[in-house]
Amino acid sequence: MGIAIYLVVCLLGAALGKQFQFHNNLGQTIWVGSLGNAGVAAPNNGGFQLNAGAEIGGLVDEFWQTGGPIDEFWQTGGPIDEFLQTGGPIDEFPSPEGKCQELISSLGNINKFSLRLGLVIANKKTVNLQVSVSTDDGWAGRFWARTGCNFDGNGIGPCETGDCGNKLQCAGAGGVPPVSLAEFTLNGYGGVDYYDLSLVDGYNVPVQVIPLTKSVDPNNKYSCGSATCTAYLNNNCPNELRETNSAGATVACKSACLAFNTDQYCCRGNFGTPQTCTPSTWAQNYPAYFKNNCPGAYSYAYDDVSSTYTCQDSGYKIIFG
Repeated sequence: MGIAIYLVVCLLGAALGKQFQFHNNLGQTIWVGSLGNAGVAAPNNGGFQLNAGAEIGGLVDEFWQTGGPIDEFWQTGGPIDEFLQTGGPIDEFPSPEGKCQELISSLGNINKFSLRLGLVIANKKTVNLQVSVSTDDGWAGRFWARTGCNFDGNGIGPCETGDCGNKLQCAGAGGVPPVSLAEFTLNGYGGVDYYDLSLVDGYNVPVQVIPLTKSVDPNNKYSCGSATCTAYLNNNCPNELRETNSAGATVACKSACLAFNTDQYCCRGNFGTPQTCTPSTWAQNYPAYFKNNCPGAYSYAYDDVSSTYTCQDSGYKIIFG
């Protein structure tokens, strides 16, 4: 029996569920890492696999996935109410193969949430890991793609980029830079969501954040606009910033702060303000490489003006690749 595992992340606000969809457009398997603020537990305990071409998403106890044998799957109200496999008859209605319930401390901020796991067999082709997560609308955290991972049957093993402690589920650990980050603060100041792409610690893969339910303000591209970094930066990364694997291939591009760890490049000490941390005055303006190729992403610590996006009452699609 072929086994494929898919995950859905639902962030349920007090008034409106927050929907996050993930799409892997890289042509290779990635392992998405996630971390809530303060280093506490995150969806699926901080990690899940996303195969090449796969797309997953969810909203308020409802989920679906593409890119595998099952094309659509709905779960509403707790029990399984409806199942559809497109492109063929349903030979066997999905049946539970195992269930467990546990309470994990918190997701992002302070509220408890429950993680319900259930294995479901559909037509003896796919085992689907169902995960339903809910929290308040004030979650803050980040997602990133890990590449070149080699996990054993217990979910233990290293990743070439974005590693979070040699394990599939990051469990409160952040990704080791350089790594491209999609960052969110839901229901922040003024009751709006804040989101951005950060290359402050470097880059490993292209990434985009696209609001699902709102149109961009024609007068302000940062109001419900798409934060995008679609360029492949590893090939032309300055030699001194390159992160290579054991075979010598460039797998990521470091920031100047990560590569050299100086106060000036890291915007700290005497350079710890927007006025004193200005890359244009550096001997080598390394952030310009990232900004010229990915103008909508943070290229250094104080790159706020052209990198921070806001939206309200929207879900978000995160595309890697």
